[in-house]
Amino acid sequence: MAKTDQLHICKQYVVTQLFNIKQQLDQCNLELTTQAQTSASSTLILLPSQEILDNCLKEYVCLQQNYLFKRMDQQLIKCKNEIRDQQLYRHLSAYNITIAQQQAIQQLINLRQQQLEVYEEVIILNERILHQFLPPNFDQLEEYIAQDYYWPPIADHTLPEMKTKRRKILQKIKRNLLNMYMYAYRFKINDYQQQYEQLLDQIELNFSSNTMIINEQSLFNAIKLYMIHRTNRIKEEIYHKIIDFRQILTHRRQRSSTAKKAISVSPQVTVNVLHHTLHDDELDHLSLGKTSC
Repeated sequence: MAKTDQLHICKQYVVTQLFNIKQQLDQCNLELTTQAQTSASSTLILLPSQEILDNCLKEYVCLQQNYLFKRMDQQLIKCKNEIRDQQLYRHLSAYNITIAQQQAIQQLINLRQQQLEVYEEVIILNERILHQFLPPNFDQLEEYIAQDYYWPPIADHTLPEMKTKRRKILQKIKRNLLNMYMYAYRFKINDYQQQYEQLLDQIELNFSSNTMIINEQSLFNAIKLYMIHRTNRIKEEIYHKIIDFRQILTHRRQRSSTAKKAISVSPQVTVNVLHHTLHDDELDHLSLGKTSC
């Protein structure tokens, strides 16, 4: 509309614009109403029957009940083992052991506890290797050999060769580092085991003067029975912890884009061509080897 100062022309323009806006608003409301009715009808059609919903709900409740029963059984077994452990330990005091003997027994307990802690770390590292979710310090190695350190002006066969070389180098470094870790773990476990056996032999020699027999059992045999029960109890607790850790590890890897891009220590198929149609997931599947299909 051209600029004007005539009142009736301005009034007519405003009235016309308001009428057009009202028509557009009515049209939008009509479309929204139609869509709402269509969505409601389609929703009713897509909803499962009441019987299916009831069955799904029953299955869910049953699943949760089984989970709770399983956790309760685990807690019950754990409590029974702890009570039995305390009973065996209190049984040792019936032999009238001295303070020095108590300290020797406590030292034996500490050695076994430290050994089992290292044993747990080994199992956790094995789980990380199996799930291709190594500790952060392993994946940080890739930062020292950046992926884009070499980019030729022409994308010929040189580029995939350099990328393959980089992956192989990093895999070898990570495997060597893992071997060092495993060697250190094995050395520490064997060292604790050697100290444990030496202390156990020393206890057998020093406690030979205690000839008291309770329930047809000597003091040294009572100590061995307590240590065996305590070791088995802690190993069982580690086993249940690893089950939970395995599930957490799987979920974290699924959510972590960094872990999926990281170079694994597991063998992988190399497609040494400039262009290929296989994705990373497909290459990982090929790396699994032969199947029964």
